[in-house]
Amino acid sequence: MKRPDKKIKKNITGEFAAIVAEGMYRDNNLGVVPLTKTIQKKLNVVPGDIVELSFNDKKAVATVIEGYNKDSKSNYVRLDKRTRDNLGIILGEEITLTKPQVFDANEVIVRPKGKIPHTIPVPIDWQRYFRERLVNKGVIEGDKISMPVLGINIEFDVVNVQPLGVCKITSETTFDFSENRQACC
Repeated sequence: MKRPDKKIKKNITGEFAAIVAEGMYRDNNLGVVPLTKTIQKKLNVVPGDIVELSFNDKKAVATVIEGYNKDSKSNYVRLDKRTRDNLGIILGEEITLTKPQVFDANEVIVRPKGKIPHTIPVPIDWQRYFRERLVNKGVIEGDKISMPVLGINIEFDVVNVQPLGVCKITSETTFDFSENRQACC
């Protein structure tokens, strides 16, 4: 099936508009965005950088990975379902990509969307578990994070990040689960 060829628009602020396509299965729930060399060059990013994605007044972040060969002549940006849900968008909609100022996250406050299943062994070192799986990933207040634990995906809401804005998880980032301690940790 041939997709319509929509051009990526550049405006004077360095923001770029792209059409959302379905993410590749292997990238699902990884918080990554495959960008072609052309888009990387326009945004002045390389694989491993964090980009901010905007749709209306919603924002999300993703880590840049190398785009796929089959997309090299395409003006689409592939997003997984979690990233699309964070933006509240569907396939075929236009989003804006920017290269934000990124801060190292000192603290991230997360809250599970529901109760943690009783099959999850307690105690689990949630601090270490989150850091190991999210190190070098981007995070912004309002994001939803899916963490696989013993084959079960547990959904968490990012309630707050310090400092405010687009942050990157580091080996020093602490996670606070205290807002809903009955359901977690």
